Amino acid sequence: MIKQIAVLVVLFFALTVAAPATATDPSALITSAEQAYTQGDYQGAISGYKAALDAGLHNGWLYYNLGNAEYKAGELAQAIANYQLAAKYLPGSAAARTDLELARSKLSNNSSTENDRTAVKLLPEAITRFQLLLVALVANLICWLGLLTRVGGKNFPRWAIATSAGLTLYSLSALVLSLPRTPAENLLDVWRPITQPLLVVTAKGSALRAVPETSAQVVRNLTAGFEARSDAENGGWYRIALDDGRYGWIESGLVARIDAF
Repeated sequence: MIKQIAVLVVLFFALTVAAPATATDPSALITSAEQAYTQGDYQGAISGYKAALDAGLHNGWLYYNLGNAEYKAGELAQAIANYQLAAKYLPGSAAARTDLELARSKLSNNSSTENDRTAVKLLPEAITRFQLLLVALVANLICWLGLLTRVGGKNFPRWAIATSAGLTLYSLSALVLSLPRTPAENLLDVWRPITQPLLVVTAKGSALRAVPETSAQVVRNLTAGFEARSDAENGGWYRIALDDGRYGWIESGLVARIDAF
């Protein structure tokens, strides 16, 4: 789990990013948490990393280390949430995504939604679907710019046009292959993570209700570690869609929220 590199990066951010007005030095909290982790005191490590968060330090490696401690402590749902946060802050980190998949696999009753599938294997795991879309759009723009320039009588390298056209075709093909559903569903699957927060259920037997009320009919009981995106909020409740097309509401205190930005 590349602990040494992660600790160095967290300590760097603790010294350079944390607010100077905090009463407790985040770097000291992280050092204490790391010592607890190496000694096998995973609950102590969790407390230390959370204290660093409360002190105002937020970065991907801190969430990653917290996820590692929770994974070791058997708190898999919380580990999934913090690995997701680590992946958000460190979109190119293969370690965060690999350990996220390990936590999902270990949680035998995990119910991941299709929205959180990994990208097509033709590409490095760190490349996201949104990054694929950006590559396709930029390459397509260069291709058309080159064609219009040549039509206007100006010289534009043919190899640049051919390369950008090929890159556009490859990126769009990989994007479609990574989302083997209807074109409309695929398009929604690309844009949904940009606008909708990801929820990770952290409490066992959390009730998904028909309306945002504690006395409402239970649509389904969700297991810890269930992941879904929310398309609406109402007074401390989040609405999510199930695979069978039904909708339900869950209390905010039962989930960890990972915003798109």
